[in-house]
Amino acid sequence: MQKTIACLIAACVAVTGVLVAVPAQADVTEIADRGSEKVSRSRGFPAFSERIESLNWSALAGCEAGGRPKAIGGGGRYHGMYQFTVSTWKSVGGKGLPSKASAAEQTYRAKLLYQRSGAGPWPNCGKKLKPGNQ
Repeated sequence: MQKTIACLIAACVAVTGVLVAVPAQADVTEIADRGSEKVSRSRGFPAFSERIESLNWSALAGCEAGGRPKAIGGGGRYHGMYQFTVSTWKSVGGKGLPSKASAAEQTYRAKLLYQRSGAGPWPNCGKKLKPGNQ
């Protein structure tokens, strides 16, 4: 089965069972079928699997930095709602300082980090990611 993801900036991209990275400016307007797994809707950034999207990102951000996108902690070492180090931020494609990025971009990059490393980068607050956890 093949569905199309409509894009704001680029031409439409066909999805045939592989999650396709669309430009950061794209607006994903449909849910693409990935076999038995659905790829959830995302505004402004490529979508992740339902499993990653269903995690409680606001609870993690609340635990890490009170949900404040401009937060700076650890004597200037940790930035943003998910308290990225600058090196970790850059490793997931971030530019500049995380605390200068939008909340949506911070969440997108946190999901990339989770996809790569699980909850390990947040040793104290990672348990908050469980779906439905407040």
